[in-house]
Amino acid sequence: MQLIFAGGLFITASGSTDIRAQTTAAPATEQVQAATMRRYNIPAGPLSAALTQFSTEAGIFLVGANDLAQGKNSPGVQGSFSIQGALDILLTGTGLEAKRNAQGQYVLQPVTNTVGTLPLMTVSTSADSLKQGTAEEGYRVSNISGVGLWDERSLRDTPYSISVVTSDLIENVNAQNMGQIFKMNPLIQEPSTNVTTGVPNATMRGFNATTPIYDGIPLAYSNGSAISVIEIDRVEILSGTSGFLYGGGRVGGAINYVTKSPTSVPLRRLTFGNYGGTQFYGHTDIGGKFDDHGRFGYRVNLLYQGGDTAIGEPVEQKIANVALDWRITDTLYADVKYTYNDHIKKASQPLFFMTERTTIDTSKRYSPKWNANEVESHKVYTSLRWDPSKYFTLRSAFFYQDTGLDSHQITLMDQGNKTFSQGLLNLSKEKHNNYGGYIYSDTRFSISNIDHKLTLGYSSNYYEQLVRNDGWAYLNGTSTLALSQLKYIPEPDWGPMGNKSMNPSYADQYNNILMGDNIIINDQWSVMFGLNYSTAINKA
Repeated sequence: MQLIFAGGLFITASGSTDIRAQTTAAPATEQVQAATMRRYNIPAGPLSAALTQFSTEAGIFLVGANDLAQGKNSPGVQGSFSIQGALDILLTGTGLEAKRNAQGQYVLQPVTNTVGTLPLMTVSTSADSLKQGTAEEGYRVSNISGVGLWDERSLRDTPYSISVVTSDLIENVNAQNMGQIFKMNPLIQEPSTNVTTGVPNATMRGFNATTPIYDGIPLAYSNGSAISVIEIDRVEILSGTSGFLYGGGRVGGAINYVTKSPTSVPLRRLTFGNYGGTQFYGHTDIGGKFDDHGRFGYRVNLLYQGGDTAIGEPVEQKIANVALDWRITDTLYADVKYTYNDHIKKASQPLFFMTERTTIDTSKRYSPKWNANEVESHKVYTSLRWDPSKYFTLRSAFFYQDTGLDSHQITLMDQGNKTFSQGLLNLSKEKHNNYGGYIYSDTRFSISNIDHKLTLGYSSNYYEQLVRNDGWAYLNGTSTLALSQLKYIPEPDWGPMGNKSMNPSYADQYNNILMGDNIIINDQWSVMFGLNYSTAINKA
């Protein structure tokens, strides 16, 4: 079955008042460029090379760079800054400064009046994305990693209702899963958790919002897309319709999981803790650069969790997350990320079907230990970014996840006399495959002193579920039992299961052709205009 979504048209304007002093002689376009926040990843090294790369990325002309920069080194700059802010960091310790003249040009010159002035001090955090959203800042951020086809941008200039869960918040609340984070977020109603996969059933504006977005790549289905907390750097939650940005399937809103990336400075973190009961865990987080020039980066997260929950459910989890990046040239950047997750939970609580409203004491365990669920997942993500000039950027990314699922489920039917009959379900083994990717090109130009950033692109995602031909088994329990007896139910003889090959049973696919224009009129006004032609294919 194929459904065609009408091409979406989105026009909006965002206004803000800039209270900073401005040079009235500079053209409006240059004022906008000076105030715009942009992400930079320029490694430490010779100052002349750093300034050349910066001038290309920022789209400015730097007077005096060729002569004054010779023989000096720069500490580099990583993160999101204005042009002036990035220049100040690039020139730290060089004895030079950059000043903007009345014509809008940046002039490199020796530091003139240093009497009574302390040298500029920069403090680097463990990762670029950790520069914002710290506990000291109230977990607030000014930038987002991107939205739909648009790249990283200021939150102030993004006309959507977006809430960001930062890495500091995730770390400080000792979150075991994203469900605990979502409970604190104003855009999401308190979620339940999928008994089988452990994925939070997030709801926004009355609609299910479990189908995730992974580093900007929309996935087609939530099954098999379990995401562990230790691989997440931040979560960007958009409330409201998002069909133009990500295609169909997300009526109430969209959740973008931004994963951890290599760090620009050495990071060594070892954490031990407890998730409740005897669920002790150990977590290692290390990152940094392989080389002195900062072109090769890494980040590794390892976690082991074992023990019993507060109600006696045995849990074991093993996670390995590795991220590598490579600044191939000054204009070409690539990264790759891999995550392995193996999670086993035994004695999972049953589903209750009640004849009347009755309180069940959830602080007790009612299932036998053989009622177990195991999720084993492999995820691979890679991206490539090319900035050959200040006028053009090419961005692409690809994602693949392979998840195996082995689960049981017990249902308890209330008999009206404080006893329960049992339904015993063995789902055998399932396999879930998720594919996703995009390719976008950004072109920058000006018409009549109005700046444009035109983006054209294509995104696609595909989900496939495979099951064994012998399917699943459902059996009735042996008798009607009281609650206190239920955890002693013996495991039944399921018969021959899991001996046949797996075949596709369900598939979803979404394709999007997108066009967007980010139009900057002046300091206060900008317009975002876009179209998306989206198709959905379902194979049940």
